[in-house]
Amino acid sequence: MSPDLARDLHSDILSLLTSTRPYVRKKAVLILYKVFLKYPDALRPSFPRLKEKLEDPDPGVQSAAVNVISDLEVQERASVVTQFVRYALKHLEKNESLLEELSIFTQGDLNPVAPKAQKKVPIPEGLDLDEWINEPLEDDSKSSSSLSSSDDEKVLFVPIGGFREKFQFQEKEKV
Repeated sequence: MSPDLARDLHSDILSLLTSTRPYVRKKAVLILYKVFLKYPDALRPSFPRLKEKLEDPDPGVQSAAVNVISDLEVQERASVVTQFVRYALKHLEKNESLLEELSIFTQGDLNPVAPKAQKKVPIPEGLDLDEWINEPLEDDSKSSSSLSSSDDEKVLFVPIGGFREKFQFQEKEKV
């Protein structure tokens, strides 16, 4: 489907959302997702109509609407993360104050533990928060390495060498 075709079919697909047949409504909801991928400008005006399908009497239409909305949310989240990583890499090249700017994200509402709870809940005796609960697996090769497919994208991974050797099942002796 081309973007022009998606733009032209958008209004026809929206009219199919009001069909009396549940199968047609379900297929219209599912094809809207493909239209949104090719013609993103259609999302904003037609999202309220898509949201109405969450309360459709047919469970198949409801399921299709949930799937489309959740797929759109995942795609939006991935887009935001990608934009944030590019922004962070660009600022990291310019100056080193990026860590100070990023620390703002962990303050206030985004902090996983409320400030009042931090003051009221004492740390149990004998609990060292700087100590590992489970020691990380050590490997003879490099502990971490980075791959770069482009200048904007960097992936960090830790190889799990020796994993199979440490957790191989031993054959039980037959009695």
